[in-house]
Amino acid sequence: MTNAIVSEQAGPIAGRLPIPALPSRPTPSAGGGFTGKDFLRILRKRKWMILITVIVSVAIAAVSTFLWLKFSPFYTAEAYLEVNPRQSGQVNTPTAYATREVMDRLQADAVHGAYHPDLFREVLAENDQQYNIKATDWYRTHSEDAVQELMDTIKVAAAPNSSFVRISQTGRDPKEVTLIVNAVAHKAEVLNQEFVNANANKNIRVALDEYNLMIEQLNKVHKDMQLARPGDIPMIEDQRNNLFGNASKIQDQLRELTGKVNEASAMVDQINKQDMRNSVPVQQMLENDPTLRSMKAYQVQLQTELPNQVRKFGPQHRQVKDLETKLAEATAKVNELTQEQTEKAIVSLKAMYEGNLAGLKDQQQHLAFDLGEAQAKIKDSEKSIERLRQLGDEEKSLNDRIKAQEGDLKQLRQQKNLDTPLRVKNYASTPYEPSMPKWEYMLPAGCILGLLIGLGLAFLLEMVDTSVKSSADILRRMDLPMLGMIPHTEDLEDDIADVRLAFMTNPNSLIGEAFRQIRTCLLYSGPADKRRSLLVTSPLPEDGRTTVAINLGAAMARDGRRVLVIDANFRQPAIRQLFPQVKEAGLCNVLVGQGKWQDYVCQVEANLSVLSSGPLPPNPAELLGSDAMRNLIAELGKAYDQVIFDGAPCLVVSDSAILSTLVNGTILVVRAGSNTHGIVQRMRDIFTRVGSHVLGVALNGVRATAGGYLRKSYETFYDYHEQQALPPK
Repeated sequence: MTNAIVSEQAGPIAGRLPIPALPSRPTPSAGGGFTGKDFLRILRKRKWMILITVIVSVAIAAVSTFLWLKFSPFYTAEAYLEVNPRQSGQVNTPTAYATREVMDRLQADAVHGAYHPDLFREVLAENDQQYNIKATDWYRTHSEDAVQELMDTIKVAAAPNSSFVRISQTGRDPKEVTLIVNAVAHKAEVLNQEFVNANANKNIRVALDEYNLMIEQLNKVHKDMQLARPGDIPMIEDQRNNLFGNASKIQDQLRELTGKVNEASAMVDQINKQDMRNSVPVQQMLENDPTLRSMKAYQVQLQTELPNQVRKFGPQHRQVKDLETKLAEATAKVNELTQEQTEKAIVSLKAMYEGNLAGLKDQQQHLAFDLGEAQAKIKDSEKSIERLRQLGDEEKSLNDRIKAQEGDLKQLRQQKNLDTPLRVKNYASTPYEPSMPKWEYMLPAGCILGLLIGLGLAFLLEMVDTSVKSSADILRRMDLPMLGMIPHTEDLEDDIADVRLAFMTNPNSLIGEAFRQIRTCLLYSGPADKRRSLLVTSPLPEDGRTTVAINLGAAMARDGRRVLVIDANFRQPAIRQLFPQVKEAGLCNVLVGQGKWQDYVCQVEANLSVLSSGPLPPNPAELLGSDAMRNLIAELGKAYDQVIFDGAPCLVVSDSAILSTLVNGTILVVRAGSNTHGIVQRMRDIFTRVGSHVLGVALNGVRATAGGYLRKSYETFYDYHEQQALPPK
């Protein structure tokens, strides 16, 4: 049995006192979600219900399967279509398999084609006696919606990792489903063959049109070659080479002539810009003039004769004077002729050079024209060669394409004559074994369904049952510290006459150990002087407040502490019923001043005393909240080590809420399986609002489920005590 030692700091409404020595157990936050422990707890608690549900469900499944097989079983007929793909270049191969990707696509196409309303209409229109569906009872039943019924009942699917497509139907008549499946498979093969033939003819027509178009293009190329061919390519290349030679010669002549033109142009520019009188050409032309040359000779003759005459006759002689006159005239004539002939020579020289320059330029133009003509012919030759080569390449390409197209046409014509790519591999045979129901499916399904129903009922009952069952509910849902759990008396092996006096009559029992755990939690949860006065209360009557108060007081008294248990329930007091020796007067008398508490306290055990409630007052709440009560608690705290008040249920009356504000701490008693989460939360909220110091919760009447943790803990406890009681060997 688990009894947590929880500190005040674990809950929000507990005190803030330090924890010496013992470690605290962390408290989960309020409103936590469903955990694996909750799941296991529900399974342990409801395991017999779940098991019975599974057994009943399996039994129902078995009976249903037997009746179904006996009176109305279903039969399934299956036919298989084979997808036989053909790849290019493998027409003559008996079996040319495609890749898995291509096969999946072809199977998907075949499934789509075999599961189509048009195919089912063709099936229904079939008049062949072997595949005539109209003669069946199925058709008479579904004549108005036969196509839709076929759509609903016929199953077409690709067989995994194969080249087959499966066509199946399930029905009550094995012969009729076999006929229908075979009719659908046969019609799928026929329609596919028609489609393939039509498609093949279409492909042949398209290929033939392409072939004729390529022939026309080839004829056009031949015509263009005739028009563009002045000769063959070698002859045109020779002509082009000759033209290259002539053009080279013309270029050389043109370069030479250009040099002469440049020289002539330079000479003309020089004549125009400079004085050519003393130039060599002009001087040569003057020397070649006969008139000027004879006149210069006559002048020279006179110049030669004049000195002789001067020596002979003297300078003043008349003959000398005549000779000088003639010399002067001759000199003047020479100068005149020189001037005149020089001008003529310059004009003649300029005219000569300009004429030469014009002739050279004319020759230059003729050579340039010849060179351009030669170059144009070279370009034409190169264009002709390039065009002929292009036409030749185009001719070769067209011839290759025509040859390939002829092969494709041959292949298409051959492929048309091959087996259909979709054919019936296996027709359906009449099934004799029912396909539904099957024992291997129905029984596991019944088991699973029963398990689901059992689990659903278990969790539904758990959700409907909101009562507190374990310490996890207190910790996780209420956010309150746990002081301990008190087992239910029916789960104990000890013979306890009155559980309220269990610790006094059976201190070594399991329930006595539970109160020792609660006592330990209280003693080590804070300083003892801060725990002298305690209130024990619960949300409702019959929750076990008196049981906890008396047994806890007895446990503390056995520990050597002086303990006083006071019956503070002015509504339904219980302590005097348990201890007949206690006086009738009690707490009420002390509070109204009719006596001292020492006069009414009765010692029932060593270190354990009790004080009854006394007569029932008309105003219990006001009496418990009075200054007299406050003074009494202070006085009792000095006289006793521990004062425990057995209070009234807090959700029924407000007495305990008022009293909780005067004592050092409050212990909440919750009855497992009786108090709900909402009740405990309301109780917690009450003490939170009034500012009470809640020490924790004592969970009373906890049941131990078979195979659960508490049951194992109980068994361990009793085994341990039995071994302890054995005599030593």
